[in-house]
Parts: sequence; structure tokens; C-alpha cells
Amino acid sequence: MQRKLVFLSLFLFTGNFIFPQEIVTLRKVKTGVYINPPFVMKDSTGYYTGMAIDLWKLLEDEMNFASEYIEYLSWHKMMEAVTTGEIDAAVSNISVTYERAQQVKFSFPWHDSGLRILVKSSGQGTIWNELKRNGHLRGYMWIVGIIFFLTVILTIIHRKNDPEFPRKWLNGFTESLYMLVLAIKTGVVDNRNYSWIGKVLAVVWMLTGVGLVAYVTSSITSSMTTVALSSDIHSLSDLPGKRVAVLSSTVGEEYLHNRGIPTIGYENMEEATHALINDEIDALVQDAPVLEYWVFSNPQYNLKVVGNLFHPDKYAFAANKKYNDQMDSLSVKLIKLFDLEKINTLRNNYFGNVH
Repeated sequence: MQRKLVFLSLFLFTGNFIFPQEIVTLRKVKTGVYINPPFVMKDSTGYYTGMAIDLWKLLEDEMNFASEYIEYLSWHKMMEAVTTGEIDAAVSNISVTYERAQQVKFSFPWHDSGLRILVKSSGQGTIWNELKRNGHLRGYMWIVGIIFFLTVILTIIHRKNDPEFPRKWLNGFTESLYMLVLAIKTGVVDNRNYSWIGKVLAVVWMLTGVGLVAYVTSSITSSMTTVALSSDIHSLSDLPGKRVAVLSSTVGEEYLHNRGIPTIGYENMEEATHALINDEIDALVQDAPVLEYWVFSNPQYNLKVVGNLFHPDKYAFAANKKYNDQMDSLSVKLIKLFDLEKINTLRNNYFGNVH
């Protein structure tokens, strides 16, 4: 009877601990994941894959636990969840920093990383895209509409007051259009046949034409300058003055902030790369392995990774602070997997031969 009570007690109370090596029964671990290829991915059936997931599954076998995966749409929300205890552990490419080590328990590092820069390939940022992004194309449409309207008015005035003016509408319209454009160039309008209304319109057009020419010239010049500058990013030193994106609450954001470089935060890679493709930003600073894999997997977008690796760091798994002992045991298992070359095999599967 006493023996049964002991087994019953173990059954009821050991469920609150993760990674209990001495228990044969598999224990569920609430594991947060953040999709970030090639470390965490999900196929069409909802099955998680990736280097971090594959390594975590090896640890499941080593330590006799099973994961209940909980997906988070942003990296910092996953980290908040593991810090507050909403989940037991977090699995993704999590950079080890001093500040984070005060909030979570890290495992032994299992991958080397650092930061690099993602930009558009040469020729991808065009004047047309820049004019469209800044709304200048819409302004040009308004100018064309104004010119069309004034050309019609001018044609009507000439047909009424000038007997020698072409009678056919098409010929008269093109003649009036030519006169309007000539007025912009010379600043003079032949108003001998105008009524007082026509003369007022002529004056308005001469004054307006000067502003329109200035607007078109300045907008094209500024767009050309922006395209030239945005395509001139080759290293970290080229980022000041550019529109630089990062993922919110990441090492990249903190690093650039400490260097005094303003950044634009995005929740995930999809949003950030979409902004880069659509010329809303000039560059994206993120973990080098993530950027390199994204470029390899999405050649259709003609993006490239530039510059040398900077701010090197290491990836590790993270758990809530109350699981310090269990994460120490997990780190021992990670070292064992290193010795068995299993982690190196995983790395080669996703990034090629690293030797």
C-alpha cells in the first residue's frame, strides 16, 4: 500500500517540472516557437521543421520529454512569454546577450551568428518607383489634367475670337497645347485675340507654369538622388542617413541604437522584406544566417546581403528562470551532441559544408 502511494505521488506532482530525466513517462513542455527560416519553419500540414527544431527534437529524445508547440507571430512576444512563464522554453535562433541572461535561463550555445545587411541588388531601386512612393506620379496626373482643361478652354476662346484659328477640333486642340507649352518655356502668351477672361487665364497660366516646371524638376532631381544614395550601401559605415529596418526588440535594433543610427522596427521578416522590395526602406539589418538563407530561398526578388559580419554572437535555447537546473542538464546533452558531430551534421544540412 505504501508503495502505491509513492507512485501515485510521483504521478500527481512531477508534471510541473520539465526535462525530468529520472521519469520514464514523457512530460509535456510548453515550447514557444517563432518562424524564422532556416531555424524554425512550418510546412503546409502545420509540422515544424528547421535546424533549431531538429536539434530540439534530438534533445527530446535524449531527455525524454515532448513539446507542446505554441507559435508566436513576433520574436519579442515569444521572449516575453518565456520570461513571464506563459511558456516553459523558447526555440528559435535566440542570440545570447547579458540583458537577456538576466531574464531567462540560456542553454549552452549551439550556433555562431552575427549581423549583416540586406539591400536591393543594383538597378532595383528606380526613379519610377521612387516617384510613385513619394506620390509624385499622382501629382503629375493632376498636372496633365490641368493642362488638358486649360487647353480645352484656350481652344474655345481662340475658335470664338480668331477667324484664322483651325476649325477642326483636333487641329485646334494641338495648336492650343503647343501654345501652352511654349508659354511655359518663354513666359510669354500671345493674347491679342483674348477677351478679358482669356487674358486673366493667360496670366494665371504663366505664373502657374513656372511653379509646375519647378515642381517637376525638383521632384525628379530628389528622386534621382534618393535612388543613387539607396543603392550605395556596402557596409555598416554606409547606414547613417539611410532608412534602416530591423526586427523589433532584437540584437540588431539594440546595436544600431547604441551606434546612434535611427531604425524602423518591423514585427517579422515578411513585413521587413516587403518594405525593402517596395522601396519603403533602404536596408534591413538582421542575423546573417537568416538573411543569407532568405536570399537563397527567394531569388525572384533580387535582394543581396552585403558587408562583412559585424557584432558576432551566439544562438542558444531559452527557458524560464525557474528551470535553471533542467537547462543545465540540457546543456550537458548539447555538449554531448557536439561531441557526436550531430549538431555539425544539422548545420551542414541547412547551410552546406562548413569546413
